[in-house]
Amino acid sequence: MEKMTKLMCILAVGAGMAMISCQQEKPMEKPETSVEAVVSKVSVRVGAGIVKTRSAVVTEGSTRSLTFTTGDRLYVRGEITGTDPQKIVAGYLDIEGTPDPGATHADFSGTLSVFEFESAGTPDVYSASTYDFADAGNPLAECSSILGWLVHNGAVGFTVDAGQNGAYTNTIAATVDDLMTQSLPVYGYYDAGSFPLSMGDTAGSCTPIFNVNLSGLKPDAEYTLVYRSGDNACTITGTNTLGTITADGFGNAAFACYVSGATTAEEFHGFHFTNTADGSDIRITTLATKALVSKVYNATRVAYPANVNLDVTYFFDANDVRYYQAKDGQTISGAFDGYDGYVTIADGATVTLNISLPGSDFLSAPSNCDHAAIHCLGDANIILADGSYNQVESGEGSAYPAVFVPEGSTLTISGTGELRAIGIHGKGAGIGGGYRINCGNIVIEGGVISAITGTSYNSAAIGSGQRGTCGNITVTGGVINDATSVGTGDYYGAGIGSGDVGTCGAITIIGGQIGGGLDGGVCGKGGAAIGTGRNGTCGDITIGTGITSVYVEGATGATLIGPYNTFNYCDVYFGDFKVYDKTVRKWYNNETLAYDQNRISPGDNTYGGIEIRVFGNDWDLAPATP
Repeated sequence: MEKMTKLMCILAVGAGMAMISCQQEKPMEKPETSVEAVVSKVSVRVGAGIVKTRSAVVTEGSTRSLTFTTGDRLYVRGEITGTDPQKIVAGYLDIEGTPDPGATHADFSGTLSVFEFESAGTPDVYSASTYDFADAGNPLAECSSILGWLVHNGAVGFTVDAGQNGAYTNTIAATVDDLMTQSLPVYGYYDAGSFPLSMGDTAGSCTPIFNVNLSGLKPDAEYTLVYRSGDNACTITGTNTLGTITADGFGNAAFACYVSGATTAEEFHGFHFTNTADGSDIRITTLATKALVSKVYNATRVAYPANVNLDVTYFFDANDVRYYQAKDGQTISGAFDGYDGYVTIADGATVTLNISLPGSDFLSAPSNCDHAAIHCLGDANIILADGSYNQVESGEGSAYPAVFVPEGSTLTISGTGELRAIGIHGKGAGIGGGYRINCGNIVIEGGVISAITGTSYNSAAIGSGQRGTCGNITVTGGVINDATSVGTGDYYGAGIGSGDVGTCGAITIIGGQIGGGLDGGVCGKGGAAIGTGRNGTCGDITIGTGITSVYVEGATGATLIGPYNTFNYCDVYFGDFKVYDKTVRKWYNNETLAYDQNRISPGDNTYGGIEIRVFGNDWDLAPATP
């Protein structure tokens, strides 16, 4: 065996549909040591098929074929098997011959060097070394994890790091042609089979191109472009800053870029844009949720639509995870069809919600998502469009509610349409906070509202999550058709109020209809219907004379309006009359005119302009003089 520090290799690289011929072989150069160079010949093919290879990438209306040019190089890196510390061979190989259309391979030759692991880092550091190869004429035969990067003539931004890994740093261009001719993103893994260096559809060797036409940006603004991928839109496992793009005077931008593709599983792929002059202007767009192969994907996306209304069916691809930030004055509509995704609402924005078809058009946040299905970024006003049916659901296992408003902010819901906020899949409320996630104020001025929370955790239907806080809850109009905290075990949340071991501010109901709708009433199952969860607290509760009616129901032994059982958490007012006094922890009894009862007596009672009928575990309140 001969100890080698450098090795001469000749590799043949296939181009799928592109063809080249060989030029005369370059004279071999002696290595820097006295050891003679050894010629190693390896057959290499780019891609295993036309559809899945970089050498035949499909664009709309045509096939884009890869072509080799004089001056192309191939950078190769392989790990020598069984070495400790790890040794590798790496180096550039130059193309041989003048490319000739019609051929299926390209030959490359050059000098590879041996390197040895020196120290761990980011990346690990490898230093020059030597190694005795069993077959000096075929050093790659003793290697594993062999990669090759095709570096096109004229490419800019290809680098080699301290670990002798190749990387393309110029991964964005104005057009697909520019990208493929100036910074060709092609690399592959070595295989000793029929295609020793397959570049295209092998797991990890996929480099798809996205040909993007984007609109809705700020005119003439520059944005930093970051590619993001992961299990879904909420679980991002990889990011890569690709460069910058500049919108034209109409807010449009067209560009091409290549990304790392996933070939074994469905994954989320998307872009994150940040205005370089205004870091708060962040735009997000989804590209795909699929396994990618080495071809061109055409993507027409709208960061923000030119008109006021947002039609989700236009903005989102039917196969994409959906997520979007709604701006002031926009309408969120279209066919969600139950696809996973979420909508954020910009701070201070007033938006109209208009999802139309019951049972099919609903928005569900992805599993374990760190967002609610409707996620307010600050103060927000949601108008429920007339006749609309808007169902939104929390993600499976998510700590967030279906509709979320952050702590210190206020969400106001109005309009005449219907909102169904379903938190049953996750750990949070229907509307409000999440498990250990605090929320702000909730104001309901109109609409038909139904909210339900799940059995796994004990959040309120409207209000705080379990072990979370909520601001004030105010109802001035509309219909709360159903507000049910299902709960589990011995620990429950309220229908409207706080979750188990949660807190909320004052609860004020001075208008509208509470409960009694088609879905039942306001129910805590184990906590109060309106008030506190099993071990929760809340501020004072006021039921005003401006209401249409209040119908609540609950489990045996639970307080329907007020603190769970009899605690000193809050006072309860019906009209201007205090019916529960937290100081003495007693309810006012209309028969004895004293605070001497733990519960209001069954039957008909009138307090402060509010008439209450108590029958079993149900209460019905209405103005004494409607």
